[in-house]
Amino acid sequence: MIENISLRLATIIKNANEENTASIDVMKYGLLILINGIIISVLSILLGFLFGKPTETLITMISFVMLRMVSGGYHFKTANQCIIISIILMITLPFIPINDKIEGVLIIVSFVIVLIKAPSSIEKQSRIPKQYYPLLKLIAALLIVTCYFIGSDTITKAFFIQSLLLIKIKGGD
Repeated sequence: MIENISLRLATIIKNANEENTASIDVMKYGLLILINGIIISVLSILLGFLFGKPTETLITMISFVMLRMVSGGYHFKTANQCIIISIILMITLPFIPINDKIEGVLIIVSFVIVLIKAPSSIEKQSRIPKQYYPLLKLIAALLIVTCYFIGSDTITKAFFIQSLLLIKIKGGD
């Protein structure tokens, strides 16, 4: 569904200005990412308000996206899968209680995974040259370290889930 909307919009844009626009495929991909992000953000925030956790939901989203931008990670096969799983994560993580001990373990595990696996699966998703991958790993690791000093279980849970998405599962992307 989202793919079809992106294709239609890209075709309309291309037909409006054929000479000064990117290819339909490039625009479709960009629009798909944009529409996905908007749907996930709007629905997550609305559901966060509905369930009484708007601030925690927003912090979860921002934390998750910040780490994902520099670390990469698993991509679902379809836009709809991405939307559904992302919204479920954004609205459920604020409700999962963790104590200080568990928070410390999650930070350490996240840090180790990021050091070993980041960046992951960004070759086809990003235009960042490989020479900058060590810098991306460093930034991701520093984000995890700052989580320790901030002491937010909401950020810790978001970083932990995102770090798990760096692990490639046999047969997955």
